[in-house]
Amino acid sequence: MENVRKPAGFWRRVASFVIDLLLSSPIFYACMQLQGHVMQEVVFTVILVVLYTVFLSSNWRATPGMRLTKVEAYGANGEPLSKAHAVYWCVASSVFAMMAFAPLLYLQWWMAQYHIAA
Repeated sequence: MENVRKPAGFWRRVASFVIDLLLSSPIFYACMQLQGHVMQEVVFTVILVVLYTVFLSSNWRATPGMRLTKVEAYGANGEPLSKAHAVYWCVASSVFAMMAFAPLLYLQWWMAQYHIAA
C-alpha cells in the first residue's frame, strides 16, 4: 500500500508560521538597525526568502516551525521540492505578500515623510 500524505491542517500551518515568526524576530530586530524603512523591510524579506529556500529544499523539507509541528513541503507530484521550485515558491509568496501589504507600507512611508507618530 502506498504512503499517502494528507495536507496539513490550517491551525498546524498557523502554528508553524507563528513559530517561524518568533524564531526570525532577532533577524527582524537586526534589520531595524538599518537606515530607512523600505530598506529594513527589503533586507528582512530577502533574508527570509533565502532562509525559506534553504530549509524547504533541504532534507528537512521544512522550516524549523514546520518541523516542530510536523509539516513537510512536497511538490504536487509528492517529490521533495527542488531548489528552483523552492525559490519560485518563496519569491512568489513574497511578491504576493508585498502586494497585499503595499497600502500599509505606503502609509508607513507617508507617515515617516511627514513625521507623523503612530
